[in-house]
Amino acid sequence: MSRRGDPHRYPGVQRRGPHPGISPAEVRRIQARMARAGHRAERGGGFRFRRQLGPLGWLAWMACGLIPGIGWAAALLAGLAALAATVALTRHRSAWVRAQCQGSAAWAALWAVVFPLAGTGWWAAVALAGWALPYGFWLHKYAWRPADPDAPPDKIEERFDELADRQRWNARLGPGEPIPNGMRYPITCNGAHTQIGQITSANAAVAATFDKAVTEAYAERDPSGIESRGRLTLLVKGTLDQVREWDGLGYDENGFGRLGRFPDGMDFRGRAYKPGAGGGAFHFLVAGADGTGKTGDLNLLLAKAARTRRIAPVILDPQMGQALPAWREHVPYACGTDECLAFLRGLHDAMFGRSDFLGGFEWTDPRTGRKRRGLDHFDAGTCGRPMVQVIVDEAPVLLAIRGVPELVLDFGKLGRKVGFGLVLAVQVPSVREMQAGELRSILNGGTVICHRTGDKVSSGMLNLPAEPNLLPRYFPNGTRTEGLGYGASIEDRPDVTMRTDFVADPWRVAEEATITGLDEDAAGHLAAALLAADDMKAQASRAAGDKGALMTVILQAVVTGVTCDEIARVAGIPLSQVAACADEMAAKGQLRREGVRLTAP
Repeated sequence: MSRRGDPHRYPGVQRRGPHPGISPAEVRRIQARMARAGHRAERGGGFRFRRQLGPLGWLAWMACGLIPGIGWAAALLAGLAALAATVALTRHRSAWVRAQCQGSAAWAALWAVVFPLAGTGWWAAVALAGWALPYGFWLHKYAWRPADPDAPPDKIEERFDELADRQRWNARLGPGEPIPNGMRYPITCNGAHTQIGQITSANAAVAATFDKAVTEAYAERDPSGIESRGRLTLLVKGTLDQVREWDGLGYDENGFGRLGRFPDGMDFRGRAYKPGAGGGAFHFLVAGADGTGKTGDLNLLLAKAARTRRIAPVILDPQMGQALPAWREHVPYACGTDECLAFLRGLHDAMFGRSDFLGGFEWTDPRTGRKRRGLDHFDAGTCGRPMVQVIVDEAPVLLAIRGVPELVLDFGKLGRKVGFGLVLAVQVPSVREMQAGELRSILNGGTVICHRTGDKVSSGMLNLPAEPNLLPRYFPNGTRTEGLGYGASIEDRPDVTMRTDFVADPWRVAEEATITGLDEDAAGHLAAALLAADDMKAQASRAAGDKGALMTVILQAVVTGVTCDEIARVAGIPLSQVAACADEMAAKGQLRREGVRLTAP
């Protein structure tokens, strides 16, 4: 029995009704458009008649027995070798293909031996008939047929079966159902042999099978999460080549916000926070090669934060103000690596200050109405303080500074419970770029956006099963594919391409929005860190030729947490001179030195 006719081998495939909200007339229009697209795909590809002409090889093999001088023994050995090769090369194909190829090979091998022994006669007609009969069935299956614009969308299952045979998948399609702009088919695998992840990881082959782009034809996991189930979506035309502007909204009361869309029109959403018990801030990680849309994503996240009254955004830009200039005059903005480092120290102190505040916070439990002391999670509505979202563009530049990875890692580990969320933008999410594999693992637990990459290993770094390195640089209409990529979010569709929305005028949004600022405590910690950094710079500038001044700077560094190499960079003094002075002070018991870090004795 063929795979399509065995209901026990593939349980759970049932015919479904029309998509809700689609009229029967629209269903017929979609089917006709899919049929036309399918027939165009059937005409495309390699040499049109390559499969129809295949059995002529068996005929040529039989005819070799008529060549003068061919002995029956040589023909027998050659026939057995060819038959063995045919069996080996077709053992993974469907039962029908195996029967056709192996049976024809055995028939040809037989007559290639008979002809040298008996010559030609009436039996040659028998040999020819034995070859022509299976060839008729072969020709019927692989015959080229002209497109019929009124035909239903046929050959979808046949093409998928052919792909499954080639890829050695034990899977089949169920009956399709119309969706807006296309059709969707359930995929059922024999789980003992094939898991749906094997199919979704080959979406380039899936798209090529149906002569479409990966934004128009793709396989994905079933929403049920069953590893032997999936869905194949075929769209009449692509939808992601058109830019969609930001919806003008922030995040809703549960922290969800629309960030983009999938090819079938469904929203791609991110989550900035979760209110209530067990809630807190969530992190974002944006990755992709240069020019793929990372800055546009940051503008989008800033616009959504600006329209959400419970989020206070802070920008750290090691590129001296070039990254997100529209927001520079409207939110706390660190410009350059030194100022970014001062901001990080201040925000780090503010994070622990808020932890202390929440630990003693008195609140009323809504479930019991009783007074409680100590809040083990962050909820802006309960504690009255906003979530702080720290946005870092070109994060590897900042993470390369000694001491920064430890600070950022603390935000990743502890920020959720106190309402401090991270947004990091990187080109390559490698351990070398991010300085800590632990940080990358933490950020992978939030919302991940990955645009086109320059290598195929980046998707593995982000736990994405897709291949963002294969994304095109341009859409068919000639526009750049900025914003196109894959994502991990609440929708759990990491196998499907998506495109992020676009903020047309971030300057106007920044000017018109009422942006929430830092709470008084966080602002105080940030101001203290900036003043300490300015004071250290002023003293360090005088310490170049004065050992006493340098010792004063180093003593201050013990309090502010500045390292030896930071003092050397700010003061323009060789690191060896600063290290020697620190060693001398450590010998006198004035401080402790752990590598380049200075601590109290």
